[in-house]
Amino acid sequence: GQFSSRINLNLREDKGYTYGAHSAFVFRQGPGPFVTVAPVQTDVTKAALVELMKELNDVIGPRPIAAKELEFAKERLIKGFPGEFETTGDVAGTLDDLVVYRLPDNYYESYEAKVEAVTLADANRVAKKYLKPGEMAVLVVGDRATIEKPIKELPFAKVVQFLDIEGKPIPVEANGTAK
Repeated sequence: GQFSSRINLNLREDKGYTYGAHSAFVFRQGPGPFVTVAPVQTDVTKAALVELMKELNDVIGPRPIAAKELEFAKERLIKGFPGEFETTGDVAGTLDDLVVYRLPDNYYESYEAKVEAVTLADANRVAKKYLKPGEMAVLVVGDRATIEKPIKELPFAKVVQFLDIEGKPIPVEANGTAK
């Protein structure tokens, strides 16, 4: 999810498809989703999806997390940690996390040590366990007339479903097009 992430470096810095792309695991009391957001121009929707899926597949396959990447990410988390207590709203949010996730009162006292303790093997093991690109639902918002055909050509777009502005399925006609 950091600005230096592979997804952002690829889609923003290398390809110029977006002003910024990020990803994160959304934590809940139970399992939460992995979310990636990358606002792109309509004409590069397909190409951006290809690059996004390539990055996700690479990190659990041929190009796992590198030691340098992990150290940079850990350093960023540790140096950014004081910002979690910058405002009264931030402090309230961290206290809320203690309650919601049933964390010990001293959880934040050992935060830096916990981040430092993460090993390269840990990071790659967790990536392989929880990142499942082949099982992900991809939500695309855009000009359907322009992006529908290119998206349907993608090998990972096995099921394409159309939703209205309220998230309700749009009925599909016999010829496979949505009404």
